[in-house]
Order: sequence, then C-alpha cells, then structure tokens
Amino acid sequence: MAPEVFGRKPQYSAKSDMYALGMVMWEMAANSTMPFSDQSDNSEARELVKRGEREELPENTPAVYRHWVERCWEHHPAKRLDAGEMTVDDETRAIQALRQQCHAQVKLAGLYAKGNWVAKDESESFRWYMQAASQGHVDAQFTVGELFMSGCGTPVSRSAAAVWYR
Repeated sequence: MAPEVFGRKPQYSAKSDMYALGMVMWEMAANSTMPFSDQSDNSEARELVKRGEREELPENTPAVYRHWVERCWEHHPAKRLDAGEMTVDDETRAIQALRQQCHAQVKLAGLYAKGNWVAKDESESFRWYMQAASQGHVDAQFTVGELFMSGCGTPVSRSAAAVWYR
C-alpha cells in the first residue's frame, strides 16, 4: 500500500492505486507475492514504505518496465505515474520484455488460468506455462505435466505428462 495510506487518516486516491499497481508489477518481475518478506511483521514493512524504501527489482528487469514501477512508487503522490501516461506502445514493449523472463511467464500463465486482470483463457495459460517449461522452469514443467493429465487448456495426454514429470 502507498505511504499516504498508512497515516492516521488514510488518503486513498488514483495515485495510491498507481502505487499498488507498482507493487503488482514488482511481484511479477520478482516472482514474489510478499513485499518486505524479510521483516518480522507488517508494522516494520509499513515503516519502511513510509520512509521511502522500496523492494529491489531483479537486475534483468527490462528498462521500460523498471521505469514504470519506479514511477508508480514515487514517494509523493503528485509525482507518481498517471494511468493516462502509459501509451499502448510502451505497454506493449513492457509486456513483451517481461514475457522473456521465465518467472514472469509463469505469473502470466497464472493470471490467464484464474482470469485475474485478463479474460480467463486456459489455452493461453497452458501456452505460457509451456513457454516457461521449455526454458527449464521446474515449477512450470510440473504444472505442464498436471495440465496434460487434467486436459486443462490442452488435450489429455498421459504420455506427454510423463515427459514433463521427469
């Protein structure tokens, strides 16, 4: 959550939503779902955010994607990115760059599987799991085996599942 939300009188706005978007983008890039997971409790994490500290993005995060996350995370709401500043070309480049990362591919597959932020599409989910699995992502390989067994997003194939379970 944005620093201004942690005050005595939380200030929710489109700008605090942009901060939250930056956190979701960090989760995708870092393949993590818990910001400041090294902190013993949430109050410590809140204090870090209020002081302006942010999670680290992986070194291989594409520059345009990194720029957007950092703009979403500006400490002062007025300096944060406006949704209208994101152009389709920028968005396309950021998404394409992120798709090159295995862990981001797995996250994207999960979004399609659950229908979070995108239309639910089991075939598209399978495609992204397969992409990551083909690049050696172990969790994706297991998931592809499961999907072949269940027929979720692909025809049932026990023989194909066996290949991915190895």
